[in-house]
Amino acid sequence: MRGFILHDEGLLSVLGRLRAAGKIPEDTHLKISAHCGLGNGAAAQVLEGSAPTASTRYAI
Repeated sequence: MRGFILHDEGLLSVLGRLRAAGKIPEDTHLKISAHCGLGNGAAAQVLEGSAPTASTRYAI
């Protein structure tokens, strides 16, 4: 399994686009860190396309 926990939303977006374009393996798992400040469900939805899972400090 290939995977990364990312601390930057911009990097998540870039890596998500690279994965979609086939530049990095499709099975690469991208996960956003709790330290990114996902404070609510709406913020998590913005990142949903690139990282289907997220670590959070709060129940959202």
